[in-house]
Amino acid sequence: MPIANKYEGSENYQWRLDTEELLREHELFNQKEILLDYIFRAWEIVWDTKIGNAEINIPLIQTEPRAQIIGEFFETIFAILLAETGQWQRGSQKEKDILSTDRSKPNFDFEIKTSGQSGGKIFGNRSYAQPDQLGEMDSTSRKGKNGFYLCINFFQNSIYKIRIGWIDSKDWEPQKSPTGQMAGLKSYVYNYKLIELHHPLMLKASPRVLPGVGDKSPVLEFDSIEALCSDVRSKNITTKEITDFISTNNPSSNIKTSKSCKSAIRSQEFLTLYTMYLEQSVV
Repeated sequence: MPIANKYEGSENYQWRLDTEELLREHELFNQKEILLDYIFRAWEIVWDTKIGNAEINIPLIQTEPRAQIIGEFFETIFAILLAETGQWQRGSQKEKDILSTDRSKPNFDFEIKTSGQSGGKIFGNRSYAQPDQLGEMDSTSRKGKNGFYLCINFFQNSIYKIRIGWIDSKDWEPQKSPTGQMAGLKSYVYNYKLIELHHPLMLKASPRVLPGVGDKSPVLEFDSIEALCSDVRSKNITTKEITDFISTNNPSSNIKTSKSCKSAIRSQEFLTLYTMYLEQSVV
């Protein structure tokens, strides 16, 4: 079946299997450890950067750069590192962000999307969800939206979610506000068309990225998810207790911790991270 038609004729519940099959065919995405290594190297270089000259130089983190700047900086460095292999190169404005140097394999080209928001969503500009003047979503006069994607969520200087998959132009939807300048992904994309790569740096991120944690949550006294996990473990809270807590969704659970901590740990996302933390602690 042609790669562009992979999802046609199958139900949503099968799309995750379709996505996994597509990723196995991709020459970089099928090597997850190598992909993660390039991502981590690029991310480290971003935050090792200093601005200025020999007389005055300021660490990038002290400038409090906007998330968009960090995303563009990361993409540039990531592309340079990949280009050193001779297998990849950075695309031009109307091309995908990363191109396979073997032009007999254009389907392996991919887009990079980054977001510095804490909610774990991915965004494009509004044009991603708008047809051109002829009413076409996939016009050859515009940058193609169908294809492989590398999606990265970070918060402040911590990289968090890393997801790879396939996104079609019809998977994007504009903001509901008529003046909104962004397009978001439909919910089924996160469930079936993007595969998350779990990695140890997730534990270094702020608890702010967790569902149920707001800007003023007392849980933010912990400087990382790892520190929160350590506190949960010190209270002898088991993964089974958290699983039961999630399934019953009972705010008055007997779990012996604060109300704010209960809000932070009552999600499948935290359970996954806590399990990862416990496994690393054993090693």
